[in-house]
This record gives sequence, C-alpha cells and structure tokens, in this order.
Amino acid sequence: MTEPLTHAQLVKNNREQLRISSEVYQGVPLVQLRVVVKLTESSGIWSPTKKGVAFQPHMLPDVIAALQRAEAHARELGLLHEEGRKAA
Repeated sequence: MTEPLTHAQLVKNNREQLRISSEVYQGVPLVQLRVVVKLTESSGIWSPTKKGVAFQPHMLPDVIAALQRAEAHARELGLLHEEGRKAA
C-alpha cells in the first residue's frame, strides 16, 4: 500500500470532514471519498471511518459528471449560492 495522497479535506461539521485521496492498495490504484473524524479536540488528529467509498481512477470522469449533475440540480432548487456554498 502506498501512503495516501490527500487532495482535499472538506468540513462536514465540527467533528467530521470529507477527505478526498488517492492511493495504491494491494497493487490496485484507488480514489477514496472518506469521512474522517477528529479523535480529540486537543490532538488535531483525524482518523478515517468506514463511511465512504473507494473506486478505481477510471471511474473518475463518470463520478465527476454525476456530481456536476447533482450540483446543477441543487442550484435549480436554490440550495447553493453561485460560489457553491450552501444557501442560507
């Protein structure tokens, strides 16, 4: 297994974040979307949970296209501001 390369870590709430990373596990390249939790407030250490999904990189274009469709739908419903943040 290679050390995961974190591409982004997005705040979900005060205890959880969504980590987007890539790695090679048992010879298979993977992209992971995984919920991580802060172990303790003072430690600042984030630990992965079972919540999430791993998939091979060849799926990225389809995943990105699906997320773009979901974003467009959320905008149609007024759930997002123009810059992509949650509507108040």
